[in-house]
Amino acid sequence: GELSEVIRFIPLSPPPLLRQVSLRLHNVCGLRDPLFRRSYLRRATADILALLETNCSSTSEEEEWAADWSGQAFWASAHRTPDQPLGSHRGVAIFLSSSSAFGPATVLARDPDGRYLAVRVAIHGRPSLIVALHADCGPTQAAAFAMAQRSVSVPAGNLDTYLLVDSNCVLSPLDHFSFSPLPPASPPHASTP
Repeated sequence: GELSEVIRFIPLSPPPLLRQVSLRLHNVCGLRDPLFRRSYLRRATADILALLETNCSSTSEEEEWAADWSGQAFWASAHRTPDQPLGSHRGVAIFLSSSSAFGPATVLARDPDGRYLAVRVAIHGRPSLIVALHADCGPTQAAAFAMAQRSVSVPAGNLDTYLLVDSNCVLSPLDHFSFSPLPPASPPHASTP
């Protein structure tokens, strides 16, 4: 009677992963120091590492970063024009460890402005979608979310989805300040409320 009625209405969900994967999301604000970056990427222990605000400006720079990681690397970089500052809050990377947990991966969507990246991969044999998104606060945040939603077409079927997002809710003077040593940054223009 009653118990079978309750069980019938419990929604079915995919079986849990037999093994766990570790995830990390870091806003690296450029990670411009090559010695620190090399050490950081070589010692990172995450199975899935998403880096936001890489500020990578060329394919050669992306390749340099990827060489310090042992695994697959995917990029959505805004290749800067000379008039754009280094600290333009752009660039997303998804790194997958060399673990046997991952099958071949493909990029489903890549923002040309370097705000989001979506990668499809089998994790322990299960179809999965990894989306990394960086959105500043204000109108750019809403635009980045809307663009990602329109651009990431989720394939049919069940997918384990990993959404890795850095989204500010309150504007801070630090949101417009570059910590990059190359070239020298302008001081922040703090406004008083």
